[in-house]
Amino acid sequence: MQSSPREFDRMMLHVILRVANWDQLERIWEFVIGFFKFRWALLKFLGGGG
Repeated sequence: MQSSPREFDRMMLHVILRVANWDQLERIWEFVIGFFKFRWALLKFLGGGG
């Protein structure tokens, strides 16, 4: 039986929340935010400065 991607994401989130303590979670969140900021800046740069 194949589970949908959404169910899989929810399952992964539960696993991560169970395993990680809040300090790790905060560090992961900061990394994700930084990654998206970097991607956004890169897209703007490659797109001609927007």
